[in-house]
Amino acid sequence: MNELLDQLEAKMIGLMDQCEALRRDNDMLRQEFDRTLTPLRQEVETLREELARERSVREATTQRIDALLLRVKERIPE
Repeated sequence: MNELLDQLEAKMIGLMDQCEALRRDNDMLRQEFDRTLTPLRQEVETLREELARERSVREATTQRIDALLLRVKERIPE
């Protein structure tokens, strides 16, 4: 009976050690993931801002071209 309890205890200690090692690995992976993800999030935000500016410039340019075409059309006799 003692032998079985000793084996059980040894297995339990081994499993607890393994769980602790997995927790450490998981923490390390999470930190590495966060270190990698943070710059990517910043890059995505920068790209979104640039895209918004480009769309705004494009819209303003389109409006100016439309206004210019309208002025040209008004000056051309039919």
